[in-house]
Amino acid sequence: VTVFNKALSDFSGQEVIARVESGRFGRASISVLHPDADNFAVTTITLDDACSNVGDVRLMKMDIEGSEFRALLGAKKLLNRLSGKKKKKWSSEHSSEDNVGDFLIEKSFVLKQIDASNYLAKKIVSLVV
Repeated sequence: VTVFNKALSDFSGQEVIARVESGRFGRASISVLHPDADNFAVTTITLDDACSNVGDVRLMKMDIEGSEFRALLGAKKLLNRLSGKKKKKWSSEHSSEDNVGDFLIEKSFVLKQIDASNYLAKKIVSLVV
């Protein structure tokens, strides 16, 4: 396991403000506004940069408090290597549109709902003979 003390986004090296409700550090977010949140500065990193030394990627799970779309925008190289991705559907407190689903479909993924709040996105691989 490699820990990056950074926020996933579409650009590396930017300083952004993360917000976290008192006592709920696992729900820190750079995109969701919490009314009674503490703010702190964090530097961003893309998935491409974070995974630059990672070999084969067969599955990736994301649940990053509304920042999934921005993280995927920073994963162009990684998405080309990925065979499957578990995608969490978030509630309206995170996003009113499902940009993540549309983005993955454009990148040749097929979405399959696996329960009430989760989808599996599987990469379509075509063979040229």
